[in-house]
Amino acid sequence: MSGSDELAARTAEARTNLQRLITQKDQLEREIEQLRSELQPVGFHGGLIDAQGFPRADLDVHAILIKRNRHACAQTDHLAIMKQIENAMFEYHSLMKECKERGVPIPVAQAASAPAPAPAPAPASTATLPSPVADGPSQARAGSSPVAPIDPSVAAEAPAAHPPRPRPFGRFDDV
Repeated sequence: MSGSDELAARTAEARTNLQRLITQKDQLEREIEQLRSELQPVGFHGGLIDAQGFPRADLDVHAILIKRNRHACAQTDHLAIMKQIENAMFEYHSLMKECKERGVPIPVAQAASAPAPAPAPAPASTATLPSPVADGPSQARAGSSPVAPIDPSVAAEAPAAHPPRPRPFGRFDDV
């Protein structure tokens, strides 16, 4: 293989690599946007426990935590892919410049040789989150939670306030 053929092959490979990275970036951006829309009613910080420190009954706390974690991981992956794209662009454009300086014909991307885009990753959960501002707890839970509504007769027997939780470690002031 001559030097010009090798340069053309490296340039074509750099272009294919760049296109693959851009496809991955686009998939990640779609996933991030989907997670943002699913978490929009609840938000990314706080709001998962009630005033007494118990998980809110109108939310699937576990699903929210999983989606928040996946969002954070996807954001980190996005940053890494953007760095890879930046490096791949520098490499590709330096090869293009070298091709131009040497008079080597710049390889054109062929539709048959381009890799097929990978399918989008399946979301962790397709369940939709209930709105925290629904009209009452029964409407907020309707169809979205396997928890049965609280029986009013049982709720009346429960103590009004929970005793304070014991602290596992004493504070410095207590010593």
